[in-house]
Amino acid sequence: MSVPFCWADKRVLERIRQRAGEVASALAVYHALTVAASDARAEEFTVSHAYIATLCGFSTRTVQDRLRELEKLGVVQITTPPLKAPSTFRLLAYSSGNTSGNDCRTLSNDCRTFGNGEAIPLPTCTNNIRRKEREGRPRTTADRIALEKRLVILQRKVKTLEADTSEAWQRQEHPERVAELKKLRGQIEAIEEALL
Repeated sequence: MSVPFCWADKRVLERIRQRAGEVASALAVYHALTVAASDARAEEFTVSHAYIATLCGFSTRTVQDRLRELEKLGVVQITTPPLKAPSTFRLLAYSSGNTSGNDCRTLSNDCRTFGNGEAIPLPTCTNNIRRKEREGRPRTTADRIALEKRLVILQRKVKTLEADTSEAWQRQEHPERVAELKKLRGQIEAIEEALL
């Protein structure tokens, strides 16, 4: 029996927004995984790629590509048996450490993915964008589109941070927001130069 809701750690969603190459489809696939986990009432569940595709509305090929990316981001662990049998997925707890592993306790250690206790600051790493910036201009149309999407996301964040630091007392009370704003503006400049 399925429940009428599914849980997703907002820090994991932010990691996907920050680091995924194809943000929209990566978020949709992750949300489909949370629905499947909710239906199974467990963080570990077995479903086919085709089933995930029906939940998120993307092709099976896109789902497979995004799953590989989500696994690299450290938000899901995937075990695929031979002979194209359904895969077993485990939604991983948020970890502020590296993206290839997960240093947070899981179900067996009394710490669940859907409520990890203390809040850990959201990740701000933008390695993919920095790598593309070092390479110079975008090589393909897909690279250009990815940079343009990243630019829109950064501009939204800047707008929010500008509103949060518009008053002198806000800047004094939250110097980390001012620093983040400066950093984001630098990233926007670099992306705009790459897009010229």
